[in-house]
Amino acid sequence: MKRLAELQKLLADPTRLRVLWLLDRLGEACVCDIEHVLEVSQPTISRHLRYLKDAGLVEDRRENRWSYYRLLPQRENPAKSILHTVIREAWKTQDARALERRLRHWLAAKKRTNPCR
Repeated sequence: MKRLAELQKLLADPTRLRVLWLLDRLGEACVCDIEHVLEVSQPTISRHLRYLKDAGLVEDRRENRWSYYRLLPQRENPAKSILHTVIREAWKTQDARALERRLRHWLAAKKRTNPCR
């Protein structure tokens, strides 16, 4: 019960929901991707990612000076089915459509200029 209550608390924050949606959409993302698409500061993104990592919902890897995050695989995350239901429902919102447009714009800009470097 406690784990479910903690998961509900994590999912109650719109920024964390957006981060989870984006990680689900991209598979893996660096902090700069999340920062630019969500239009949220790097310290705020890092704080939310730390909460999600501490809860066992995401994992990270380092590559040079960059950190990349992804959702934990289902076998390592028993809450993943709940998470996918929430993300699937989030996809139906106006907010998700706006995020999708920003994501496409960001990926195109990143491909041209590589602004994270």
